[in-house]
Parts: sequence; structure tokens; C-alpha cells
Amino acid sequence: MQHAISRLLIPTPPTLFSILALSGLELILRLRGVGYDTLGPLLLFGIVFISVFVEGIQGYYTAFGISLVSALLAGNEEQGVVRVFGLTTLGVTFCIARLKYLRYKAILQSERAEVLYRLSRDLTRRNGKLDLLYSAATILRKEVSDTLDFYLVEGNQILKLHGTELKPVDEHLRTLPDWVYRTGEPAGKGTETLSGADALFLPLGTDQHRFGALSVQFRDPSDYYDQDKRKVYETIAKQIGEALERDQAAVNGFQTNLAQEGEKLRSSLLRSLSHDLRTPLTGIQGSIELLRMKLGEGDTPENRELLESVSEELGWLLRMMDNILSLTRFESERVILRKESEPVEDVVGSAVRILSKRLSTHPIEIRLPDSILMVPMESALIEQVLVNLLDNAAKYSDPHTPIEIEVKVEGDMAVFSVSDRGRGIALEDLGRVFEKFERGKPEEIRGIRGTGLGLSICKAIVEAHGGTIQAIPREGGGTIFRFTLPLEVETNG
Repeated sequence: MQHAISRLLIPTPPTLFSILALSGLELILRLRGVGYDTLGPLLLFGIVFISVFVEGIQGYYTAFGISLVSALLAGNEEQGVVRVFGLTTLGVTFCIARLKYLRYKAILQSERAEVLYRLSRDLTRRNGKLDLLYSAATILRKEVSDTLDFYLVEGNQILKLHGTELKPVDEHLRTLPDWVYRTGEPAGKGTETLSGADALFLPLGTDQHRFGALSVQFRDPSDYYDQDKRKVYETIAKQIGEALERDQAAVNGFQTNLAQEGEKLRSSLLRSLSHDLRTPLTGIQGSIELLRMKLGEGDTPENRELLESVSEELGWLLRMMDNILSLTRFESERVILRKESEPVEDVVGSAVRILSKRLSTHPIEIRLPDSILMVPMESALIEQVLVNLLDNAAKYSDPHTPIEIEVKVEGDMAVFSVSDRGRGIALEDLGRVFEKFERGKPEEIRGIRGTGLGLSICKAIVEAHGGTIQAIPREGGGTIFRFTLPLEVETNG
């Protein structure tokens, strides 16, 4: 650290040489009678040229030194001009130093983001703690110049990665990795905890689960106090921790399935979906980290394409997660709804906004009552019903075909309908469309992503509200999904 500070604050030999060279040039030109109106711009050009190539703020020293020499050589009538010259050169060298710093930061952020993205992408393909750690170590040792070591805590043992093996560490080497694992706080060189160590130790894991520690020995000692570099390694440790957490969840899911044969179907589903969800989510996080660090580079086709992919995949995963959570909620216990009177236009509008990108190729027609219609409901669940029905309509109908949403009152019921002009449902399948895992004939759903849970969850939510739901073939092709909710009368007292 002291070396870095001295490098920053003490003029370097090239800086001193440039001051001497420009001072000698000014002295020679003055002896030849050249005025400051010519000499000033010439010196300014020299200072700018030198500032572009010297390190850090060394350009300041050049500007200050030349300004001081000019003040000593100038006559009384030129002192005012020399002062303006001095301020100008200091301002120019400040701008140059700032631009060089920003360019350096942008390049550095881009390189770090690329490393994080490659690491995240590779971790999604690995299974098993040893395979994950070895893969991460291989990538990072190629990409970074600092020395990294990985520690994994297994019971009372602390294991260190050596090549393709995990070996127990000696007793005297346990202190730092064990402390970091237990507390979740950094320790070692560059911190206030055990700062006499020869490396920085960071927790390896997530906010929920810790698996060990990552140690970093920086090639440049001043980097131990560089918060930006520390944050990069903290992000790396967290990414590896999330991959280990995903792997642990998959293992736990398998063990749970063996212990609960009575719920084989449900456990198998959740274990499979847990893996299918966590794998792309890890990749999505890496993409988001890449985009976040590239914000300073401006809007590019590469960034837009990456953001588009993230948005689409994340939307699908979140809708799947909502359906899974609703399935487990309605099957595990008797659900008590938290009903409140909600305006239907708000719920309908929110569902359409959630799927705005997916519905962008379909004309949407919404028909609502002329006056505000308040319906008792748990709005998040009814919004989920509408999202599932609209997503279903978009999946099974061609682009540019209309999708219609209608809400009206019939007696003591609010009637919601979502209509499309898709391929429709065969009469013999109408009674099965609301069953779990029912998706239709294989040849009809080829290339259409889904789990077969959406409509069954819609049925469970609507019936929990005291309503009914049905699928109706539509004249001219397509399907109408229609569900009702009771218009309960609220009383005070």
C-alpha cells in the first residue's frame, strides 16, 4: 500500500525529465525573444501531450512545474497571463487524468464481467462439490493473476482443494477458514481480523448457507485495500456458493424422495423442477451481473440481446415458481383466503402488464363494466389465474390473433372470461383440461413449453373463492375460459 501511495504522490523520473525539457525550451525561446502569446500555447500543447502518456496524476506535476518556471521567468506585465496559463494547464491535466481513469475503470469492469459470466455459465453445467470447485479453480486461475485457494467445511473437517482432490488441512491452518465459515465475515490481510495473515479470506456461500472459504493472495500488495477488487472476489465466492447450494438442494431432494415413498409423485416433481429452476437462474444471475457491470459501456446490440433473453427466461421461471408455490399451498392444507374488495380493472390491468412482452404480438381487447366493480378476492391469486389463462391463450394461438378479456356481472356473480382464436380444445378433452399435468396430445404441444399445472391451479384458486371455471369451445375456432367469483355483500358492525 505504501508503494502504491508513493507511486501516486512522488513525481516519477519521466515527469521530472518532461519538466526540465519544457523549462529548457521556454528558456531558449525567451532568450530568442519569443513572446508569451506564442510560448503559452506551445507549452500547453507540450503539457497535454505529456499528460496523455504519464501515469496517474503525474500530469499535474508537469503543469505545476512549468507554471512555476514560467512565473519565475516572466516579467511583471506577464504575471497575469502566467496565472491564467497555470490554472488552464491544471484544469486540462485534471480532465485528462479523469478521462484516463474512467477508461481504465471501464476496461477493468468489462474484463471482470466477462470472467463472472464465463464462471457462471460453466457452473450451471457442473454437479457435485468437487467438480464445481475444480471447475471454478481452473477457470479463475486462467483468468486472474492472483493466487486463489478453496476451503470446504465437512463436519469437523476443513478440506482444501489440491488439484482434483480435497485434502484435510493441518491443525495450525484451520483458524482463518474456520472463523470465516462460522461468522460469514472476511478476515486476514486487508481486514481488521487477523490482519497479519498472508492472504484475504472470504466466506464461500450465500446469505442462507455457507460452505467454506475462498482465500486470495493478491500479486500487488496494495490490492488488499482495493474495495473494488475485493467486491469482485466476494461476487465470485457468492456465485460458487450458489452453485454449491443448488447442488446441495438437488442431493437433499433425492434423499427426501427416498424417505417419502408415499408422496413419490409430488417429491419427484419438486426435485426435478428445483434443478430445472436453479440451473437457469444461476445463468441468469451471471448475465445480470454482466449487464450491470457493462452499464458504463453504453447500449449495444449485444447488451440488448442479453437483456431480452434474461427478461424472457426469468418471466417464465417466475410464473412457473408461482404455480408450484400455489400447488403446494392448495394441496398441503385447507387454505384460508385473505379476501378484500378489489376493483377488477386493477387486477386485469396488472395481469396484462405482467405478460405485456408475451402478449405484444396479439391484439388485446378488454371489456369491463362502465362503473367500478369491486369484487371480494385475494387479488394476487386471481391475478395469477388471469396470468395463467392469458399465457395459455398466447401459447396455443398464432401471433397476431386477438385475445379478449371480459368482466361482467350476472346475478350475484362476477364473470371473467379470456377468449382466443387458437387451435381450440377437442370435445373429448374438455373434462380433462383442468387436471394436473394434462397438456393435450403430444403432437399438439410439440415445441410448446409448459408443466401442465397452470389450469389445475386456476381451478383450485377459483373454487377456493367459491366460484367455478370452465372451458368452452368458441364458434369460428378458439376457446373461451370462463370463471365466476361471488359478489359477497360486506356488512359493518
